[in-house]
Amino acid sequence: MIKRTKKNFIIILLMICALFLIACKKKTYVVVFNYNYDNIISTQEVKDGEMAIKPKDPERLRYNFGGWYTDVALTIPYNENTQIHNNTTFYAKWESTNAYIIRYHLNGGSLSDEAITKFVDYSEVKLIAPTKDNYEFDGWYENGKLISEIKENRDYNLVAQYHALYGNVDALIMSPIRTETKIYKDITYKIVGGVEVKLDMYLPPLNDGEKCPVLFIFFGGGFIGGDKSQVGRIDGNGYLQEIFDYALDNNIAVIMPNYRLSNGNTVTFPLPVEDSLDAIRFCVKNSAALGIDINNMGTTGYSSGAYMALMAAFAKNNFFGDPGLKEITYNIKYVINLYAPSFYDKDVLTTLNIKARIMLSNFLGNIYTSPDDFAYVMPSYYVDEASPDVYIIHGNQDALVPLSQSVSFHSLLLEKGISSKLLIVEGADHMLETASGFSEISPSYKEVNDSICEFISTEVNK
Repeated sequence: MIKRTKKNFIIILLMICALFLIACKKKTYVVVFNYNYDNIISTQEVKDGEMAIKPKDPERLRYNFGGWYTDVALTIPYNENTQIHNNTTFYAKWESTNAYIIRYHLNGGSLSDEAITKFVDYSEVKLIAPTKDNYEFDGWYENGKLISEIKENRDYNLVAQYHALYGNVDALIMSPIRTETKIYKDITYKIVGGVEVKLDMYLPPLNDGEKCPVLFIFFGGGFIGGDKSQVGRIDGNGYLQEIFDYALDNNIAVIMPNYRLSNGNTVTFPLPVEDSLDAIRFCVKNSAALGIDINNMGTTGYSSGAYMALMAAFAKNNFFGDPGLKEITYNIKYVINLYAPSFYDKDVLTTLNIKARIMLSNFLGNIYTSPDDFAYVMPSYYVDEASPDVYIIHGNQDALVPLSQSVSFHSLLLEKGISSKLLIVEGADHMLETASGFSEISPSYKEVNDSICEFISTEVNK
């Protein structure tokens, strides 16, 4: 009996202690900061008798923040030292500025301090031109529409557009007579926007009065990367080394141009295409010094470089960059297309992988969002009866550029009466690498290159 009483006493004592601890624990209240627009609020939990943490002063378009208040009528200012004893709401006060905002997107230019960024009435705004080294301002644009003046009271998002100024490039001074292969690297063929765009030339031996065929080889890299040095090198291992070596071994000049890489903003289509065509125009303009036969020229490249090779051949009369080269005309005799995007098919956009979409959107810029409008981006748009002979090579497992591009382009060429040959490489992914799940490609890489060299030989000697 005594033991049971002692046990009950301990239980009661524990219960009293628990109730005492509960009673001593501070209550927690919810503090709401009501921003007073767009139903925006922030909340925090505050213990009884402690202070809330005042948020960072908010910002609101065309309003100045006037502080926090304890009442809806905004008559009693909030004191951040106020102790909290209940669920509490504080309210933001705003004072209208009646100002409209002009946001300038300068695209690498600069704007003087005189530019108006806020205004109450549009009549007080006079737009001024930004400056950008080696560029000339074309105008302010909003959603693709030229805004020459502010004509209404509203907010504006203005984007500066420019055109690049071209520098003068001197004519090449060299003798076409060569007893050995001459290598000229980093020859500037155009200066645009203050940037020198260069090419490499490998010129085979040449006797007086002779001319050599020429093959222009364009590097790939998804329009956003790469360099001419990756194509082929003397005593090296480039992506198209076998073609490079074959050409030089058979006294065919090899010219490898750079072109500006796309960034989705200031450099997009058609600027890299203009560069590629200007590289050929520059060499044709200087053909006497180079000793090249402008009636025996071919183009090739891999991936986006093959796209440039096709555009240089098919769209030569549609894209012009350097005004100093605009009057130079040329014809391409043959093209070797290694797995290029070539055929306009807006439905294929939905099947591209994420890597291909990023590359294409960078290259096309705003055009990418309007697939109905970019048929003229693709070589297929420029095919006519006078087009050159084409040899197309494409892997049937290409995950970056769908095989359907080459199949459709090949069919179009045949319909137009153009000599076209299509080689589908079984088991090959992009760059003719062995695709996952395959042990080899067929025909082999060597057999593919042998067929390309045979095609070049046939075309050059026609």
